[in-house]
Amino acid sequence: MKKIKYLYLLLILTLQANAAAIIDTLTADFDVIVVIVDTDSSEPEPSEQASAWKINNIQPVSIGRYSYVNHEGLPVSNVYPITVRHHMYLRMAQPLSSGTNYTIETPYTNTSLNFNETQTLSEAIKVNQEGYFPGGHIRYANLAIYLGSLGNHQLSSAPNYKVYRESDNTLVLSGNSTDLGIDAQSAGDYVYQMSLSTITNGGPYYISVPGLGRSHSFSINNATTEKISKVFFRGLYHQRCGTALESAYTDHIRGICHVTAQVTDAEPPLFIHLNGPSRTIIGGYHDAADFDRRQSHTLIPAWVLNLYDAFPEKFSDNEYNLPDLNNGIPDVLDEAMWGVLLWENLQEADGGVRAGTEANHHPTYGVVAADTDNLTYRTYRRDGHATASAVGMFAQAARLIAPFNAQRAAELETKALAAWNWLQQPGNHPANNAQIMYGALQLYLLTGQSIYHNEFISRVSTLATAGWPEQYHTRYYSLGTIVQGMIFTPYFTSYLYTNRSTDTQTKNILMGWLQEDAQYSLNLLNNRAYPMGAESASWGSVTAQGRYADPMIYLYRVNNDPAYIDAISQLADYSLGLNPVGKTYVTGLGKDTVENILHADSYFTKQNGLGNVPGITIFGPNQVGNMPWEVVIKQHVYPSWNSMPDLRKYSDGWSLVPVNEFSTWEVTAPNAIMHAFLKAMLVQSDLIFKDGFE
Repeated sequence: MKKIKYLYLLLILTLQANAAAIIDTLTADFDVIVVIVDTDSSEPEPSEQASAWKINNIQPVSIGRYSYVNHEGLPVSNVYPITVRHHMYLRMAQPLSSGTNYTIETPYTNTSLNFNETQTLSEAIKVNQEGYFPGGHIRYANLAIYLGSLGNHQLSSAPNYKVYRESDNTLVLSGNSTDLGIDAQSAGDYVYQMSLSTITNGGPYYISVPGLGRSHSFSINNATTEKISKVFFRGLYHQRCGTALESAYTDHIRGICHVTAQVTDAEPPLFIHLNGPSRTIIGGYHDAADFDRRQSHTLIPAWVLNLYDAFPEKFSDNEYNLPDLNNGIPDVLDEAMWGVLLWENLQEADGGVRAGTEANHHPTYGVVAADTDNLTYRTYRRDGHATASAVGMFAQAARLIAPFNAQRAAELETKALAAWNWLQQPGNHPANNAQIMYGALQLYLLTGQSIYHNEFISRVSTLATAGWPEQYHTRYYSLGTIVQGMIFTPYFTSYLYTNRSTDTQTKNILMGWLQEDAQYSLNLLNNRAYPMGAESASWGSVTAQGRYADPMIYLYRVNNDPAYIDAISQLADYSLGLNPVGKTYVTGLGKDTVENILHADSYFTKQNGLGNVPGITIFGPNQVGNMPWEVVIKQHVYPSWNSMPDLRKYSDGWSLVPVNEFSTWEVTAPNAIMHAFLKAMLVQSDLIFKDGFE
């Protein structure tokens, strides 16, 4: 592995010395060979003139090009060292023939492709590059031909495909793909779907399309689902703030970070220039490439608590190799408690909870990691949103931790009541209905007192007819809509399966919220060529498919409808390679994954040969503007960025912020919840022992 990393570094250094390199040869169509070329951004793009290329001494019929940034270094004198990757599509007069060797003359050096349809990788075949959930009944791969400047390709008929076990090349499935037509809304491809639903547990497998080539390998088994869940869920652990990441728990180690903050009454969510006395404030998570902790972060522990609350018997200690080993507390609950800890430390003696922490500017990428960041972080003022959210998470955490630690539960109950009392005092910063609903619900479930039950019912009734943004809406949210009172699943779903007395009309309203939102996402999923519940591409909407799984998880808890399992397992495939770009958008998983993400710690772990910190799902395909740091990347994309279909608006490059950054609350947490849920479902024999599943 070290040798491979050394060779990769050597390649980058070579490219920066202005020497183009041929990286690979593969296929993209039944008569198209792809030559992948890396060039320095200062060099001309590879020629699209047929006379510049030959295959077995014959010029191609036509040539297409697809280009994007593959590597971006730190700017020197405002010049960004950039490597551009070009997919050169060489269309031949005759179809590819298995067993034939093709010698390719290029403007650079000669290369070759010994084509074998069970061995030669084809970029046209899109699969989940790690593995599919074995407990579902719908899984598939897609075949879609995209040739850059030559456009897409509609085949005369839907091709046949075969699935082989990789270890011994045993044929396990032959099938006919289904012609889905053109995915005009989002990808612009003609898509041919290849069902994998009848394959039983096992793997790795690969798909071969006669005359075209093979897919990346994938598995369908419990072990792979567990691996995927571990990487995604530990994405939260890797963003913990106020602690060190130690070698017992991760290879991506760093020292302790951000232990103290100055206490000020600054207005959220802007940079803070005030000064105040320092105190210890640890807990919670870094926001993204930077290290602030915001009001929106109240959702992270709430989401994790809610998952455990719904399925407590499905989680156990030592599942995710977290620091609280062998404490008898399930790891999922341990992680939730780390998220809660921040808001405990931001609570004042009067019960009010401050809105988070921020510095006076962002740290500089490539200069500091979390443990070397020397910015001064300061607190915001006491805040109604944060305080009401804290009531809910403190009370819910108290109830859930009580069987394991009665003293901790009592402390959290006291803090929840203090925060509730602060909200009742005239003149304090007000909270919105949604967050008060959450606090009232959890205090009712904790104490059984009718005063909180009545408050919960009242707030639900008010919200049932409220306008935007006081609505339940998993498809779109932002920091602005969150603090303006948007409703989220943790605020109400515990009421649907509590043993305490409930109000039927209130439960019907809550079920209506879940069902309407879930059905909207299901309709999108069932009418899209790729497994997604997103309406459009923007700021993680297509990579954070956990957002759309969210209501389905709790509907499944209520009614055990396996259709929700099938839908969630499909959504889980998108960011792992079953998408138009054929890229895994999460670090640490898959074969063709993102590299130049905008994450301060990852810059240094890559320098140390460890690669990106795992478990980070980037925002992915997105509209971008014309800011200088965006144009640095955008200008090298070909065909042009604006001409691309929405789901192809992707390029590597850390300075392309809307694409290659992430946030723990928008992307990391929803996906961690989705994959933790799927792992939890593996223990249900009614899902994994029928229809031949192991």
